[in-house]
Amino acid sequence: MMNKILLSSVLISSLLSASTYAEYSVMTPQFLPKQWSIGAGFQNLTVTNDIQDLDFTGHLVTAQYAFSNRVAVKTSYQLLDFDDNSDVSSQNIDIAAYYGRGFLSNDKLKLYAGIGYFADSWASDNTADDVEFSGFLIGGGLGYNWERMALDFIINARQASDYGEYIESSGGSGTVVAVGGSLSLSVRF
Repeated sequence: MMNKILLSSVLISSLLSASTYAEYSVMTPQFLPKQWSIGAGFQNLTVTNDIQDLDFTGHLVTAQYAFSNRVAVKTSYQLLDFDDNSDVSSQNIDIAAYYGRGFLSNDKLKLYAGIGYFADSWASDNTADDVEFSGFLIGGGLGYNWERMALDFIINARQASDYGEYIESSGGSGTVVAVGGSLSLSVRF
């Protein structure tokens, strides 16, 4: 009887110490992957044809969720001003799924590429109606993760058909290309 009690006590204390070890060593914040990041930065959007470049620059707010070290989804909201006319502004939102490496790593370089969707609205102080653009985007990024911070540089090309229709309706012509670039600093948690 005493041996059974002693054996039961040893087993119970082993289980308790194993669960305590797991709770404090594996589940502490330093061991949990930091799947979320929220940050801010700078954005540039250039819509160009054979004749002119329409350049917008401004700020962005971004959020990212990493499903794994290889797959993440990122969204950003951008407020941009037209460089040649401060009366014209652009509000953008985009969301993209990226595949690459390093999304969850600490103190590592990350490299990724992906596809997504954008919606862009140009407004002018001189007109009542906004001009809307939307479509697919394809892009890639390069970044670096520290334990609590992330730095990302992303370049993407947007589907330019809506921009092309607007430029044609305004008297322009030629092949239209829309390219954006951003630099952001994020907090990881």
